[in-house]
Amino acid sequence: MSGGGGRGGRIFDSNNTPEKIAERIRKAEQNTLDASFKAEVNAFLGHELASYNDRDVELVNRRLDDVLSVLGSEVEGSITTNFGGSVAKHTYVDGLSDIDCLLFVTETELQDSAPKDILKYCVDALRDDLRDAKNITAGNMAITVEYGDGMQIQLLPALKSRSGATRVAGPDPETWSEINPERFDEKLTSVNGATNGKLVPVIKLAKSVISQTRGLELTGYHVESLAIDAFRRYDGPLDPKSMLGHFFDHATEGVREPIRDSSGQSVHVDGYLGATDSPTRLKSSEALNRIAKRIKNADAMQSVDQWTHLFDD
Repeated sequence: MSGGGGRGGRIFDSNNTPEKIAERIRKAEQNTLDASFKAEVNAFLGHELASYNDRDVELVNRRLDDVLSVLGSEVEGSITTNFGGSVAKHTYVDGLSDIDCLLFVTETELQDSAPKDILKYCVDALRDDLRDAKNITAGNMAITVEYGDGMQIQLLPALKSRSGATRVAGPDPETWSEINPERFDEKLTSVNGATNGKLVPVIKLAKSVISQTRGLELTGYHVESLAIDAFRRYDGPLDPKSMLGHFFDHATEGVREPIRDSSGQSVHVDGYLGATDSPTRLKSSEALNRIAKRIKNADAMQSVDQWTHLFDD
């Protein structure tokens, strides 16, 4: 009698061929290499974050006091500031990120002026009397005060309407636009909580990379708005390396149109880039796409050096 499957026979297992065993070994080795590479990149990013967090808050406040002192001596009424941006939300990166402040001119002789007139008035006054500043410039919506150590303070002239709404310069420097910074902060806090507090560190890293990219100038508010949009429904890994890659993938497309909230208003001021698919937006999208591709190439080659070069170009 023949007994192919008898008591002393062997059952052929296609999963235990030499080829299959070798394939499993290769996969296990590759998974080990991938995990090691990911851990090394995240260790580098953690070191970068530690250096960003070492900022001189007293120096920031002293410089803001100097700005207010100069402007307050030039106008009737009280000018005040409110951190409307990166300092308040802890996304400020010393030397790499602007400090966004709302410069309230309500109850002063300037309150009936157009935004462009307030910008010019303030810039002229600061250039005359703010001795510590390296450079003072005005855009369509904000004044930028730059210092020799790399710190930049952005001042957005603002008004409080009778209803209590905050108004800042719109894309048209002759008119004011309403914003809702409290709602914006609530959204950032909500999404940051949903990512176990990992969103704010990733925003800092993104700002650092963007600051090293020629031809890419996004405001701190805009980067934060893009991040809120990118991670609103994110369900991927919650480590800096993975999240930073996702941010730049998303931002490449997200920057091409104004970011909207559920009410149809802008989440924050990003009108400085123009309408959907404007030349400036497309140029920004191309620059962000180059960053996203560099990250993919670094991952494909498992090159920690290429990751570090994102922060020192």
